[in-house]
Amino acid sequence: MSYKQNSPFNRVSPLNQLSTRPGGGLVRKMIGGLKSVKNKVVELATDRRSGLPLPVRGLINDLSGQKRDLTTKDLNPELKNAYLTAYRLASQREGNTRDSGTIDYGDYSVGVHEGAEGMARQLELLNNPGYQARYTTGKAQYTRNPDGTISISDTFDFNDAGKGLNDEEKKLAIEKGLSNIPKGNIKDRARVYARYYGSGPGEGAKINFNINPETDHIPRIVQGKLQDAPTFNNPWVKVAKGAVNLYNRFTD
Repeated sequence: MSYKQNSPFNRVSPLNQLSTRPGGGLVRKMIGGLKSVKNKVVELATDRRSGLPLPVRGLINDLSGQKRDLTTKDLNPELKNAYLTAYRLASQREGNTRDSGTIDYGDYSVGVHEGAEGMARQLELLNNPGYQARYTTGKAQYTRNPDGTISISDTFDFNDAGKGLNDEEKKLAIEKGLSNIPKGNIKDRARVYARYYGSGPGEGAKINFNINPETDHIPRIVQGKLQDAPTFNNPWVKVAKGAVNLYNRFTD
């Protein structure tokens, strides 16, 4: 994995400024070591074993410049379940078939109210596999393969990415965008940053998930609605929610 000089995380980094100072040989070695640590942190954060929610891993992967492709290995059983549910709902929609079509945002079954306000409530949503799937792929293509498995493909990018702006223009645009979004709305606030520093259409990591309906359980669907939407316990989400509640307790 290379260190990208043009990444927004690196462009104004003190590490980059050090390279012009005296003692170049030693300083370069120090910088190289620190960059290596930073890259390892990104690798850890984007690995499924980190336990971070899938859309969070995808966002770090994109904004860091790593852009590692997302594959079936990035999915846990609950997420496979969520994608199979989305496929099944999408395949019943007019214009799609069992063999191919498009999954849309409304095909991801979250099963709970998504208009919750406050950071703690939004963190709870990150425990929902349908919610994670929706904000990882969004609109995606599916294909039913000859062996019966389902392939889901997409690109982790941002269709409204702000291109052609310099750093100062991006900063002003971000400040304006954030001014209209409550501080507790972490998803939409993160989305503002992603719009100006994330990948444009077709530029992000490729997403290719292959799921087997024979081994990955599809939940029961009645009249187009998911029954008993699954959730799972995510330690990162629990810790973050606990920190937010503690902060609110002492700042109210």
